[in-house]
Amino acid sequence: MLGVIFDLDGTLLNTVPDLTTAANAMLAHYGARPVSERQVMDYLGHGLSVLVKRALPAEAMIDPIEALDVFNTQYAQVYRNQTHPYPGIIALVNELVARRIPVSVVSNKAQLFLDGLVALHFPDTPFMAVIGERTDLPRKPDPMGLLRAAQAMNTDPNSTILVGDTEVDAQAATNAGMRMVGVDWGFRPASALREAGVKTILASPQEMLELMNDYAIME
Repeated sequence: MLGVIFDLDGTLLNTVPDLTTAANAMLAHYGARPVSERQVMDYLGHGLSVLVKRALPAEAMIDPIEALDVFNTQYAQVYRNQTHPYPGIIALVNELVARRIPVSVVSNKAQLFLDGLVALHFPDTPFMAVIGERTDLPRKPDPMGLLRAAQAMNTDPNSTILVGDTEVDAQAATNAGMRMVGVDWGFRPASALREAGVKTILASPQEMLELMNDYAIME
């Protein structure tokens, strides 16, 4: 049986506006310069703790653990304000469910925020697993979260597709023995994904369904 695992940030949802708002509120707390949405996009992929470390000025003597607490406090207030699904995403997920393809989400976003966003934007989607950053699982590119999702979907890794937008996703898929399908609407350009070894890159969510039809793996 085929299974599909989605990354969240940059794949299902455009979270950059709210992440930037929270990052700049954190930086303002320390009297530091704000960052742009483009900078935030470049900092993403390894979880919020890495985003915070990269956003902090190199010369500033700021404890990144304390800064992460400040960021999380700010993000908790705004993370559902401007975040939205990319065009065509809801239709894609609904069609996969209609075709009885098991779906999951594996993200490096903190579990609390991941759960909140999935509940808001996909309230009726029967995701078999929703796995974010938490203490009992290492972050991508470690394969453990992906393998746990495949287990929940009752799919073999080699018949599971990871849909993602970063080099971190590409490495995670390789580590898990899964196929990677990249998207070019996310946080990294298609050229970066190709350099990471991703051979299939979607220009739109609709292409995902066309791809799966081409492989004749739909019921």
